[in-house]
Amino acid sequence: MAVNKQTYSVSPTWTPAQIASALGQAFIDAGLMTAWYDSFLNTVENRILEIQYDNTKTYGKTYYWFQFTTTGIYIHVALGWNAVTHVPTGTVYLDYYSTSTNTVTNHYQIITLSSTTQTNIIRYTSSIDTSYTWFLIRNGTNNFNFFIPTSAHTLVSWLDLNKVNFQAVINIQSTTNTYASIMGFVNVCPVTRRSYLSQGSLRANTSSTTYYSNFKLATHRYIGLGNASNSTSNLYSTGTGIVVPIGFNNTNDAYTTDVNPVFAGAGYYSYINELLPADLGFSFHYANNTMAVQDTLVVSAGVEEWEMIHLLNNSFAPPTGASPMFLARVV
Repeated sequence: MAVNKQTYSVSPTWTPAQIASALGQAFIDAGLMTAWYDSFLNTVENRILEIQYDNTKTYGKTYYWFQFTTTGIYIHVALGWNAVTHVPTGTVYLDYYSTSTNTVTNHYQIITLSSTTQTNIIRYTSSIDTSYTWFLIRNGTNNFNFFIPTSAHTLVSWLDLNKVNFQAVINIQSTTNTYASIMGFVNVCPVTRRSYLSQGSLRANTSSTTYYSNFKLATHRYIGLGNASNSTSNLYSTGTGIVVPIGFNNTNDAYTTDVNPVFAGAGYYSYINELLPADLGFSFHYANNTMAVQDTLVVSAGVEEWEMIHLLNNSFAPPTGASPMFLARVV
């Protein structure tokens, strides 16, 4: 079953408000919101997305604070927000980092943009479970993919939202070499001290970079072994993760016919109980290293086809290295 795909295009020379509007419409169509919780201009365009993870808990709401300029999109979070005064609420550093809304200095840049280049925001909403939408932002050769969990996703029971706050912007990142390639689900969301991810480095530090440079957490990594006879000591040279069964004879001589499977319905985050729906998956490709984001991986023409949301071409493919890709089924 294919995902529901929609593209929101903003033509050059666009304004930051137009990019914010396009992303907002993608969020609305995905069921992430009915409107921005707050929307205002203070030198830079500010937009607030409210996600209510559990209204019965003290810290059950998260405010994803987006900023837009002609050169990029930026994000931070707050645990409370005043939509009248347009500032975060609560205790500084615990519940928000800064009240400055006229600068991007305190935010994490998720993508670099050029206003003279068309920007496309592509929405991939699962038709199996519509609470899952992956977003892809493209501007020329720059792209960024992400997923924001909602209240429809069940958090693990040991996250007590009366004590900590849940916040996540999950991005796919990869590394490659000749021995093993890794595709990982990484939370790139900035943190506050009240976050469930808060680190000791935040305790005595008020530098803005500390709140978004030391927080990245990869909880699910998948390894595609190199298609060659390699020492197992090199398996983890790019990190650790879950080895997936690649059906290549040089990788595993139990296979007599080479196959390149798509792994669907995978686990993606240790703090959420559900697996990804089966129309979102990943694969490792050995035969081509000239692919591009939004190319199609054809399993069976007209029957099963997947679009590449994320891709890292491996310079060792072909013949040995694997190119990891994250996929949405489009046929």
